[in-house]
Amino acid sequence: MSGLAEKPLTLNPAGGGQVGYEGAFLTKINGRYHLICANLNTVNTDDQPQTHYDCMSASADSIYGSYGNTYLAIPHGGHNTLFKDAQGSHGATGSALRRKNRDWTPGSGVTTKWVIALGH
Repeated sequence: MSGLAEKPLTLNPAGGGQVGYEGAFLTKINGRYHLICANLNTVNTDDQPQTHYDCMSASADSIYGSYGNTYLAIPHGGHNTLFKDAQGSHGATGSALRRKNRDWTPGSGVTTKWVIALGH
């Protein structure tokens, strides 16, 4: 590569803000573009705050946008890699983290459940 093909562009989801804060990448699945990022989200469960390391996304019909609202693509997905297997099914690997009462619970795995969430 000898340089950039065009001037850099900031991709923002509808409603402002950002999709996530790390591990950003862009992919095209079923004709739509999906900006994927890892993000820490805090939810209340049984009146106890829990912090989840999730995979977030915003989707658009054009690579340049406009991108829709940010949504949860893979709960506890955090950093991940999306892939398409030999049969054409989409999947994701990920390192999941969940925080409850200041204790982090690590994990890793493979899922195909996220494909449903990419329908936004």
